[in-house]
Amino acid sequence: MDRVLQQFLTANQTHHLWQSDDTVVVAVSTGVDSMTLLDLFLNLPTLQRPAVVVAHVNHQLRQQSDVEETFLRDYCNQLNLPLVVAHWLPKDHPKVGIEAAARRFRYHFFEQVMTEHRATLLATAHQEDEMAETGLMRLVEGRSMMEPLGIAWKRSFGKGDLIRPLLGISKASIRDYARRQDLQTFEDETNTQLTTKRNRFRHQILPLLASENPSFKHDFANNLNDQAAVNTYLQQQASLALVGIDHSVDALLRHPMPTLLLLRQAFSERVTDALIAPIELAAWHNAVNALMSAKSEFNVDLGSGWQLCRRYDEFTFKRSDNNRQKNASRQQPVRETMVTLNKWTAVTGTCQVGLFDARQVVTMQPNFLSVHLHVDASELPLLIRQAKATDQLALKDGQHQSVRRVLINQKVPLEERSHQLIVTTVNNEPLWLVGRRVAVTKPDHQLVEICVRLRQGVEHE
Repeated sequence: MDRVLQQFLTANQTHHLWQSDDTVVVAVSTGVDSMTLLDLFLNLPTLQRPAVVVAHVNHQLRQQSDVEETFLRDYCNQLNLPLVVAHWLPKDHPKVGIEAAARRFRYHFFEQVMTEHRATLLATAHQEDEMAETGLMRLVEGRSMMEPLGIAWKRSFGKGDLIRPLLGISKASIRDYARRQDLQTFEDETNTQLTTKRNRFRHQILPLLASENPSFKHDFANNLNDQAAVNTYLQQQASLALVGIDHSVDALLRHPMPTLLLLRQAFSERVTDALIAPIELAAWHNAVNALMSAKSEFNVDLGSGWQLCRRYDEFTFKRSDNNRQKNASRQQPVRETMVTLNKWTAVTGTCQVGLFDARQVVTMQPNFLSVHLHVDASELPLLIRQAKATDQLALKDGQHQSVRRVLINQKVPLEERSHQLIVTTVNNEPLWLVGRRVAVTKPDHQLVEICVRLRQGVEHE
């Protein structure tokens, strides 16, 4: 058996990539890597060979693209292989970010092909040299060693999995195999241009490292595999630890595992979108430092549209543009509004206030907030407005407590404090911090009931 084919089989046995009853969509560009990948699948022993569907994207970025498509159509026709081709029309090419856009187009197409052919797997031709390139690039970018630096052999994709069976085979071995098999392949001339980062690493940086250690690429790729295995174990342990931590900042900081590792794992469990940009290591260190500070409430921007939020002893992750912030920005401000006796008064489109003699019967609803107050006739009409941090509520002992202290003691999140309502006398003496605390009043005054009615679906904050 050919040694490369044997490596291919060994990779499947080690990483459990496919089974004979699978249908595999093989992404083929007609380059030497993908043509070798396709040929290896076709040369597998019958009992280990899955069904194969070939998928090809004509990006229409090079004159040679049409020649490559024609060749692949003829090739698949001769071998009676199902082939699906997509064209990325020039009118859809962006002026900037074309590489990223092309990748999005490709993988969206591959997912469609998987669905149409009921395929369980997508196979791409990433090989060992690209594993080393990717790992080195990520190290230079400042990625954390606590996240995978290499390329995964297998990961979930669409309704199945994406597999990369060539990651243990060098580019040189692939070229040798293609020559032995007399495979016709096409070379993308842009792969030699130094305008892209990967090409600079491929043609300049890695050869320099290989001059110091000829087996550097192979050794480094193996180290990346080991690092991924260690990280998988650490992630499993961190996931178990997070169950006991239960979003507690104190428990997080006291746990013997590194805080950064636990935070990253908590984030990965909260955010399952594989397409978001990775969080930079510096952002994680900044988040850990913030948690270790004395501040009880803060938001730390992590980048990629996410924030770490601390509210007293609880930490959570939220989108930077989360719905709470959007709703808060749209919430109508509450102007000082006069509340007269025995009627409902509209404060905003979502809030009404009613003041009634306590002898009247008020039909309460789940979205009502209500208290009884003793007020003097000279204190009417009452007022409702936004609470100020310096407002003072009377206590039993003749002392007063500020709104700021009440909200702190009740651990009300910062974003909710700006919407806190307060009811006062006509002279602006606070009577009721709505939903939080009632001021002490004189029992010989008239007893009234004041109700705040929130529109259904709107929660009091």
